[in-house]
Amino acid sequence: MRAAMLILLASPLAVAAPVPKPPAKPSVEVKLSADSPLVLNITIRNDGKELLELPFRVTPLELVTVVLQGEKGKKYTIPPFDEDIDGRAGTLTIAAGESKTFSVHTCHYLPKVGESGQKITFSARLKHGDKVYEAKSLTVGE
Repeated sequence: MRAAMLILLASPLAVAAPVPKPPAKPSVEVKLSADSPLVLNITIRNDGKELLELPFRVTPLELVTVVLQGEKGKKYTIPPFDEDIDGRAGTLTIAAGESKTFSVHTCHYLPKVGESGQKITFSARLKHGDKVYEAKSLTVGE
């Protein structure tokens, strides 16, 4: 019996399965921060090993879709920036290990989600090529 157990332990079937690798951390991270619902800060961080280049038509802020949601569930998506605003086409360039932060004055859009004084949840996503990077939602109250 002892010999049979030793043979079983030494057999290829007894070899432990390889430990699965944890999912790779995305090379781009989008973070939201705000002290109040009036201004939302969007930080795009390049955690990759190469330069990140994001082409835009009018302003770098057009690269990120921002959604506001009031406490009562009403949602509003900030529309893409129009070509008639001051801006010009270019490329947002972020070096490896660096980040860029932009501010969006959301006070113009707050009436679209309901009465003032309620908590607002912001969500944002950055689309780059065929990849979409979602920010963790942020809830802010006045």
